[in-house]
Order: sequence, then C-alpha cells, then structure tokens
Amino acid sequence: MRVARTTLMAISAGLALLLSGCGQADKAPASIDASSISASQQQMINCTAYYQLSSATITKMGVQRMAPVAERLAASADALQLRLGEALGAKRSSELLNQAKQQMLTSLPNPNQLGPLMQQYKEPCQQLMIQG
Repeated sequence: MRVARTTLMAISAGLALLLSGCGQADKAPASIDASSISASQQQMINCTAYYQLSSATITKMGVQRMAPVAERLAASADALQLRLGEALGAKRSSELLNQAKQQMLTSLPNPNQLGPLMQQYKEPCQQLMIQG
C-alpha cells in the first residue's frame, strides 16, 4: 500500500511538473453508453484512458527524466485495462476505451496539454489505484 501511494505521488509530481501552467478547462465529457456499464466500470474506463493518454503524451515529448513517470502511468493503465477486460470482455472494453480517449482529446484545447484532464482525473484515479 505504501509503495502504491509512493508511486502515485511520484506520478502526480511528474505530471504536475510537466503540465503546470496548462490552465483550467471545462469538465471533459467522458461519459459513454452508460446504460450498459456500472459507475465503477465507467470510472475504470476514464482512468485507463487518462493514464494511457498521459503516458503517450509524456513519451512523445522524449524528456528522459520523465520516462519513469510515463512507464508508471502505462503500468497503471495496463492494470486497469486488464480489470476492464475481465469485467466487460476485451473487445467491449477496447471500444469503450477508444471512445473515452477520443472524447477526452476533443475536450482539450491542445491535445499535448493534459492539465485539464489531470485536474479532473488525478485524485479519483489515484483513489481507484489505491483501492485496487
């Protein structure tokens, strides 16, 4: 539990450094076909999408000192995606993840600045990862 909390704190610190000054944004509309999934599954979808987008963006930047942060974000996304696949099936979870990522990207003023997503998802996703 302490290791997970330390990892999440490191991820948060790295993202805060990377995304500082990105400004406030409207809440990103990240609800998708809620009729067929539970609230906890929706949260897993949103957090997985957030972690995947964050990891990919950091990796694309090519900043060596941020590589461990990108790797931890990717590992968190992988863990959540595995849980989603078990709950919803691989094909369905993949479809829902792609929809969520697309919605998140379209809600951003600049797809390379993830500050608005961080503001919305950082805490809930950290809690989800801590709860396991």
